[in-house]
Amino acid sequence: MQTPKFSVFRASALALAISAAAVAGPALAQPGDEAGSERMLGKMTRHLDLDAEQQTSVAKLMDEAREAGAADRERMQEIKTQLRAQANSFDAGVARALADELGQITARSTYRMTATRAAMHELLDEEQRSKLEAMEAQRGEHGRKHGKGAGKVKGKGGPQEAGDSEASDS
Repeated sequence: MQTPKFSVFRASALALAISAAAVAGPALAQPGDEAGSERMLGKMTRHLDLDAEQQTSVAKLMDEAREAGAADRERMQEIKTQLRAQANSFDAGVARALADELGQITARSTYRMTATRAAMHELLDEEQRSKLEAMEAQRGEHGRKHGKGAGKVKGKGGPQEAGDSEASDS
């Protein structure tokens, strides 16, 4: 029989690992997914009116990011498999080490994504940057309306973030 303290620790460790994976998943999926990169380039070309030189440069940045993150994406899948296996025979030390490694991968991936995005912004003129920022803001709004992101209502998945009245207005 598990003690309440052990059960809380186990649940906390798994929640941390799953949360990190959920946060990192979308960040890792696009740069690592060649078809996703092509879709993203197509959307950027259409919506931002990229010229041929910009398209070539953006494609190169995406390819470089995908290649740079390949080993991390592969390792992340291995970690997720190992964490799922923890449900059958939980080892707090192993779970913590896997969660810590997942956090390191997430940090590297986030940095790589941020650096790639900054390099892309340098390729755009001011009008294109404004359009891109508007597209990103609209995409963020779409995610919040469909249950992704912060702002959960108390009793419905977590505390509402300070200053976020959108969740209480629904």
